[in-house]
Amino acid sequence: MVEGSCLLSSCGGNSTSGSNPDLSAKICRANFGETSASRPAIYDCGRMTSPLARPRLKGNMYYVYIILNESKTRTYTGVTDNVERRLDEHNIGKVKSSSPYRPYKVIHTESFRTLSEARRKERFYKSTTGRRKLKEMVY
Repeated sequence: MVEGSCLLSSCGGNSTSGSNPDLSAKICRANFGETSASRPAIYDCGRMTSPLARPRLKGNMYYVYIILNESKTRTYTGVTDNVERRLDEHNIGKVKSSSPYRPYKVIHTESFRTLSEARRKERFYKSTTGRRKLKEMVY
């Protein structure tokens, strides 16, 4: 646990309650809003609970996926914890950036224990060197 640090810049980066982490979280919530079940780490001040910093439990993994449209003109690289669900979202048009180029198929996946590792690999595939590697995979 890291006392006195907050993941939100709106909280000033410091908790004002000293050694009481519960009060720190309440102060942060009061400054920023109520917590939500889908994003609990953002509002949890005074603790290292960011989803980027913690490994998944019980074998759950994060996946970097690369999808290619049917005409082989567009690729999309992303991170998810469920590749099949995410592919369905792309193919039904829920993802604005990939919607005009549907349908897609998965051409590559890699699994990682933490979100930060997966994001790092995603960033690589979106770089010039990573794009070159993608071209080798596709063609």
